[in-house]
Amino acid sequence: MKILRVLTRPNLGGPMRQAVCLWHAHAALGHSTLLVTGRCDPDEAELAHDLPLASDPASDPNGTLTLQELGRGIHPFRDRSARQRLAQLIRAVRPDVVHTHTSKAGLIGRGLARRLGVPVVAHTYHGIVLRDYFPVPVTWGLRWVERRLARATHLNFAVSESCRRELAEFKIRDVEVVPPAVDVRAARGSDRAAARAELGIDADAFVVGFVGRLVRVKRVEVFLELAREIPDATFVVCGDGPLRDVVQPLVGPFLKWLGATDRAPSLLAAFDVLVLPSRREGFPLVCVEAAAAGVPCIGYDVPGVHDAVEASHGGALVPSDAGVEALRAAVETVRATPAPPDDDIVDLCDPARVASYLSDRYATMLGAHD
Repeated sequence: MKILRVLTRPNLGGPMRQAVCLWHAHAALGHSTLLVTGRCDPDEAELAHDLPLASDPASDPNGTLTLQELGRGIHPFRDRSARQRLAQLIRAVRPDVVHTHTSKAGLIGRGLARRLGVPVVAHTYHGIVLRDYFPVPVTWGLRWVERRLARATHLNFAVSESCRRELAEFKIRDVEVVPPAVDVRAARGSDRAAARAELGIDADAFVVGFVGRLVRVKRVEVFLELAREIPDATFVVCGDGPLRDVVQPLVGPFLKWLGATDRAPSLLAAFDVLVLPSRREGFPLVCVEAAAAGVPCIGYDVPGVHDAVEASHGGALVPSDAGVEALRAAVETVRATPAPPDDDIVDLCDPARVASYLSDRYATMLGAHD
C-alpha cells in the first residue's frame, strides 16, 4: 500500500510526531509512506527525526519531502503554488491513500486528492480550530468549508471523543475516534536523577511542569499564576512561541524556562506533576509520555484534556471555571499522596496498534473502491 501523508508543518507539535510514528509503524507492516510537510513558522523549532529524504518520490515514494509553499495562514498565491506542487506529486506517485493532518493541509489536500481520483482520501482532526482561535467571520467560514470537505473525504478521524463531539456540533459527522500514535521510549527510559541533574534541580525539590507551545490556547499565564500560589515548589516551562515574553521576566531560581526542545520526553521524569491549563486540546501527547514516565497529569476539565487525563487513571481534572485555586489544591493533593498513572493510556496510543487499525480501514475502503 502506498500512503501519501500531508502535514502543514514539521514542528515539535503532536501531529508531526504522530506522523513520524506512523511512518515507522506502517513500514513495519510493509507499507510505504511519503510524508509531505510544509515549512515551520519563523518562531518554531523543527522536529528532528530519522526519516530518509525522498529524492525520487515517483520511483521510490518513501521518506519525507518538503513543500516550501505550504505553511500556516491564508496566502492565496503561495497556497495556489502548494496545491499545484501537491497535484504534481499525486500524479507522479499515484498513491493508494492520501491522508491529511491539520487544517491547512486538509484544506489544500483533500479536495485535490479526490478530484485526481485517489482511491482513499482520509483526514485526521488533531484538535478543533472551529472555535476559540479566529474572529467570528473567519470561524464561520471555516466551519462551512470543513463541512464540505468532510463530506468529500472517505475517512474522517478525530484523536479524541471530545474532538468528535465538537465536530458533530458543527454538523461534521461520520467521524471515527482513533487515538494518536505516541512513541514513549524516550519518556519510559528517562531517569529522574539524571533529568534533575540536567535541569539543575535539587533531588528533593517538588517540581511542577508545563510542556507546550506558548500560545493563548495553552494558557501558560495560568501556569505562571499557579507558580505564585506555590512558592516552595520549582516550576519548569518547556516550550516556546509568541507568549515567550510572558515567561522570560519570571525566570529565576524557582522558575526554569527550557524553550522549545525535542528533549522534553526525556526530561519529564524530573517532574512530580504535569499541569495542563489549556483552554482545549485535541489529545495532548505529553499526557501519554508523562504516564510512561510515571508522572501524573492535572488539568481543567475541557475537551481533549478530559480524554487524556481520564485515560491515564492517575491524574486529576478540575472544573474549567474553578480558576487557579482548584489547580493549586489538586497539585497539593498529588504532593501529599503521589499516585502515578498506569499504562492504560500508553497501550491505547501504541503506534503499532494505531497503524494497524488505520491500515485495516484503508484496506476496507480500497476494497470498496475496487
